[in-house]
Amino acid sequence: MIVDAAFTSISLNYFIAVVPKVEEFKEKFDEKGKIKDLKDLAEADINELRNVWKNERSWVIAKEIASYLSTLGDDRKALRTWAGNALLENWSEDPVGRIKGVDIVTFQYLRMMGGVELAS
Repeated sequence: MIVDAAFTSISLNYFIAVVPKVEEFKEKFDEKGKIKDLKDLAEADINELRNVWKNERSWVIAKEIASYLSTLGDDRKALRTWAGNALLENWSEDPVGRIKGVDIVTFQYLRMMGGVELAS
């Protein structure tokens, strides 16, 4: 979800550009056990990641989000915990919202992926 959100943050066509590259990421890193959790993503070599997606800014966003969320517990719990506590009203002051390149759309997308109703 974090890789998807980071790729989407640069406003390319979701189904043509993002989805195939997220699938490629899964095949090369997730399914092969190279990146098993948020901590692995946070510590991954950006140059190796760029073999899948060239945009360095997207990887910096993904790695920084993963780095922060990995401090909140196991992966699923971390995203749910963060999303449940992240408030739209002060999104730019939130630890994820402060990450350069995370805009309000990316922030809301991650909250939604964490199980928060967007109206809240």
